[in-house]
Amino acid sequence: MTDTSGGDATRLHMNNNVILDIFAGPYRAIEPELAFIVDTGDWMTGYVIATGNTRLSAWHYR
Repeated sequence: MTDTSGGDATRLHMNNNVILDIFAGPYRAIEPELAFIVDTGDWMTGYVIATGNTRLSAWHYR
């Protein structure tokens, strides 16, 4: 998990999904067709999220 200027933040949070839930969750909820997870089968190795409507996404995030 990265969240400290690109450094490893695993020890900073009790739940390893907290950053993903906070920052990627709204995108996944609003436009799931634009949210992709890279999973090797053993570990989630990354994700790509996008939005087709920045204003709508910002409104939902707030």
